[in-house]
Amino acid sequence: MKNCFIVFFCCIGFGIMLISTGCGGGGGGTASGNPSSTATIAESAAAKEFIARQIAINYAELNTRSASGNMRANPKRLNEPRAAQTIETGVGTGRITYTNDVFSMFGVTYTYSSGYQNITLRDYLGNLTNNENIFDSIELDSQNMACSIADGSNVVNLVYNGKLILQGFYSKNSFTVKALNLTMAGNINNQDNIRWTMNGTVTVNQSSFPYPISGSSESGSIVFNGYTYNYSIAYNGTNQASVNLSGAENFTMLINLSTGAVVSSSQSEVTSYDILGKWKLVEEDRDGIMLPVYVNSTGKISQITFSANKTLYYENYSRTSNSNINYWITENVAPETIYGTYTIIGNQLTVTSGNNSLTHTITFSGNQLRQVNQWGEIYIWEKI
Repeated sequence: MKNCFIVFFCCIGFGIMLISTGCGGGGGGTASGNPSSTATIAESAAAKEFIARQIAINYAELNTRSASGNMRANPKRLNEPRAAQTIETGVGTGRITYTNDVFSMFGVTYTYSSGYQNITLRDYLGNLTNNENIFDSIELDSQNMACSIADGSNVVNLVYNGKLILQGFYSKNSFTVKALNLTMAGNINNQDNIRWTMNGTVTVNQSSFPYPISGSSESGSIVFNGYTYNYSIAYNGTNQASVNLSGAENFTMLINLSTGAVVSSSQSEVTSYDILGKWKLVEEDRDGIMLPVYVNSTGKISQITFSANKTLYYENYSRTSNSNINYWITENVAPETIYGTYTIIGNQLTVTSGNNSLTHTITFSGNQLRQVNQWGEIYIWEKI
């Protein structure tokens, strides 16, 4: 069991799962510390770099851990010392427990502090086996594995849970990796919450090695500081992959799988159709902290309506908040009514009323709109 498991670590990788070195297996815990950032992924260079590196790092390592640049594991790399302990629990089953496992790759340090992985080995007929000469697939089930990732500028703390299935060890012609609701959760720099869930099938064969074959893909969701994204990763058999995110923001990142770098990032335009309708104010920041906005005694709250003819109507009620309360209250006064026009270019919303014109950065997440004005003030609106 132990020898088979070591071979597994040096043969294949999948997306965010740091399988070639052991730091991976999904997530599902909660973020540590008290993250307070309201940044989106497009606004966070650390988040984009982290996502790109997590996707790419296995494929870069896969090549260095192979023999002569092919799909065979390099025997000289199989027995590197590790702090993880392996216990055989039955025929074809075992458990790997991590207590203080530290290693580095490309200047990034990974530290496992707790958690374990249940391992299941099967032969090409699907039977449990301990025989490394006939085993074909490995199922890796990670449980509450805590990992800290430091690159010198940023620190990511994560908890992993979930299943990963690797198949094709017997034929050695290609490896297929299936992710089943693999999730990791934690924070970046103790500020930005992130929860990443993935599914998909990736295949690496001799012609594409060490990268996934053309047509391989991953998909799932990322929740970053409360903003929800659907994502997909498309591979083309080379060292480049396209990461597409939609939902809270719509943009594409092209990444280099051999370096983990973001090659380019382009944000899709928000269309006028996205903003049409009536919205009510539900959150507003106070000194950098987002607080809920409550209706007044008659049930009124600030609202804005965007029409298809590029006009808007805004009912703005005064609001009060102070250090003694953790919310904004809408006052019982008549609203300020504003009529104007609007234009959208990219993610920039420009509102004009009379001789005044203000430009805001806007993003969408489900039925909510996030507005950041030119002074950095943040508002969250909800579709009515």
